[in-house]
Amino acid sequence: MEPEGIRRTSVIEWERCQGFTDNYTLIPWRGKPAIECPDGPRYKAIGNSKAVTVVRWIGSRIIKYLHLGDAR
Repeated sequence: MEPEGIRRTSVIEWERCQGFTDNYTLIPWRGKPAIECPDGPRYKAIGNSKAVTVVRWIGSRIIKYLHLGDAR
């Protein structure tokens, strides 16, 4: 805990947890330039996404399974 209380995690911290590069969700929003994209839609995009490392692992397992099927 921080001395002032509980600290809200930043968008960049959540992007890193998901395996994205910093500012990956910083995109143009409602006709405004990316730099003006508020945090709310960015948090929502991160919450609706999948962790890159998990998707990569699942994909590698599917490929491994498909290759095993070819050997039969």
